[in-house]
Amino acid sequence: MKNTDKLSVNEPPDFGKRMAEVRRRIGLTQVELAKILGVNQQAITAWERQNVALRAEQLRSLAEALNTSSDYLIGISDKMKETSGSPSGKVGRLFEQVSKLPRRQREKVVAVVEAFVQCKTVAG
Repeated sequence: MKNTDKLSVNEPPDFGKRMAEVRRRIGLTQVELAKILGVNQQAITAWERQNVALRAEQLRSLAEALNTSSDYLIGISDKMKETSGSPSGKVGRLFEQVSKLPRRQREKVVAVVEAFVQCKTVAG
């Protein structure tokens, strides 16, 4: 391996950079992602900063939690997973939980969100 091929000590590997980029884009903290995956925050930090070997099921769960493909995370593809127009990250998880509420409660949540969006649209 040539010196130019080595990673800088302070530079995370491509996998870690991609993982952190996607995590931030969807609005998750390391702690929140760790909770979703059932690991501790230190594991997420290690995955983002060091060369790590994840098991296949860990990589699959991570890609699902980040709403991206494992191919993107490991650098096989430069194309992130296409989104369906559905919310992702925290918003997506919250709306998924809301969708499981009884109809009356769902309607109340929708009314609050609609009022908030209208208020923000008017206020600019």
